[in-house]
Amino acid sequence: MAKRASKVLLDTSPLQTEMLSVLADLRLESDASLAITGLAYVESAALAVLRAKFVPLSREDDARMFDGASNGVLGTASAKFRMLHALGVLSDRAYQDLMLLNHVRNVFAHSLHKVKFDNSLIAEDCAKLEAGRHFRVQRGAGQSIERIQKEFEPKKAFYDAVFTLFGELLAQLALLGKLPSLDAAWPGTPRQSNPHKAATRPSQSVRPQKQRRPRGSERE
Repeated sequence: MAKRASKVLLDTSPLQTEMLSVLADLRLESDASLAITGLAYVESAALAVLRAKFVPLSREDDARMFDGASNGVLGTASAKFRMLHALGVLSDRAYQDLMLLNHVRNVFAHSLHKVKFDNSLIAEDCAKLEAGRHFRVQRGAGQSIERIQKEFEPKKAFYDAVFTLFGELLAQLALLGKLPSLDAAWPGTPRQSNPHKAATRPSQSVRPQKQRRPRGSERE
């Protein structure tokens, strides 16, 4: 089977600055992009926390544990969230919200229906999210509860929950002393941090050969 060039985009982690920039811009993206990429970012943060909590693993054991393509024990987002909850890292509220985000993401990724956040069923699920609710309260300051509920926007609720839970997982990394700097990638990952770097070795430069002087031309 031919090697797939784009696989490097799955097997690498961008730098923190790039991740935060993408996360900030997600609210302007399409509904499907927000649902799928937003959950991917939260899952990546969950993975970073798990790697920080576990003993260092070899590349093979890391794949057996976390790689979904290799049917890893914790290869799915839901498995990672369950493990973090079992370890006491996630509160019951955060765990329930993460599982709900994952469910909504799966609907966007796998449903044969044309799915949007304004779908009444998707909106009903997003209304159950507790994470990020304070953002809605702040935006509705001075308004009645009825008006806030009437102006409820499920897409914003989903984004607020992603943003909040991503931040909570980063806080866990900080408590573990593993929060990467803005110019670094996720800690504990065996992956490269720069997917744009050429995969091939640079061609070796050929050293110019010294030209021999013809006999009799040396300076006296």
